[in-house]
Amino acid sequence: MAVVGMLGVVLHPWAEMRFHMAFQTTVAVGLGSVAFHCTLGKFSQALDEVPMLYSALAFTYIGICERYSPSARVRRFLAIGLTFHAIFTTLLVTMSEGFWQFFLFHVICIYRDREIPHQFKSGIIQRSEITESSKHRKHTHDRKISLENAILSETKQLLNTHHDCADSISDHSVYDNQRACANDPVVLTFQRGILSYGVATFCWLTDMLFCELVNPHYKGAILPFNPQLHAWWHIFVSIGLYHLALLTLAARVDSKYGAGHCAQAA
Repeated sequence: MAVVGMLGVVLHPWAEMRFHMAFQTTVAVGLGSVAFHCTLGKFSQALDEVPMLYSALAFTYIGICERYSPSARVRRFLAIGLTFHAIFTTLLVTMSEGFWQFFLFHVICIYRDREIPHQFKSGIIQRSEITESSKHRKHTHDRKISLENAILSETKQLLNTHHDCADSISDHSVYDNQRACANDPVVLTFQRGILSYGVATFCWLTDMLFCELVNPHYKGAILPFNPQLHAWWHIFVSIGLYHLALLTLAARVDSKYGAGHCAQAA
C-alpha cells in the first residue's frame, strides 16, 4: 500500500495538493497496517484504522470540490471542518480500548454520514467518483460517434452511386470506434479498479466466513496450505484504492482541461 501511494505522488507531480494528500493517506494506511499486523498492539491498531478515515476524508474533500465547485472560502472551511473531524476521531480511537475502540470508530463514521447533508455523504461521493469519470468519458465518446455518424451519412449520400464503398467506410468506422472505446485508458482504469475491489471483497469474505475450511490449522480444512487471503485482501484493495485516485484525478483533469487530457492522468 505504501509503495502504491508513493507511486501516485511520484508519477503525478503536476497534480494538485489534494490529490497528493489522497495518495499520501494511502501510504499512511499501508504503514499503519504493517505496524498493526506485526505487533497486534493497541496503539498500532489505531495506526491501522485511523489512516483509513484520513483516506476517506481526503476523497470526500476531492469529491465535493469536483462535483460542486465550491468557492475558495468554502473549500477552506471544508478542509478545516474535515481536519477537526479527523483529530476528534483520532483522539477517541487512541484513548479507548477493546470493544469501545471498535465501537466509537464505527459509530463516528456512521454518525458523520447521517449528519452530513445527503448530497455530501462521503460514502455516496466515493462510490460515485469511481463512475463519474467513466460516465463523462462515455458521454464525450458518444457525442464523437454521433458527429462521425452524421458525417458518414452525408458521405453516403454523396457516394450513393457506390454503395459498396460507402458501406465499407461505415463498417470500418464502427469497428474503429468500438476498438477505441475498449482501449480507452479511463475505461480500462475503471475496469481494473472494479476488478481489484471485487477480488479483494472475495478474499475478505472467504477468509472471514470460511476460515476453518481454508486454514490448514483447523481439522476440517480442505486446503493443505494457508492462502493468506487477508494479506491478498490488503493488496487488492490498495490497488483498487489507487485506481479510484486515478479516476478522481482523471475527472479533475477532464473538467479543467477537457476530455482530451484526462487519458494522460489514467
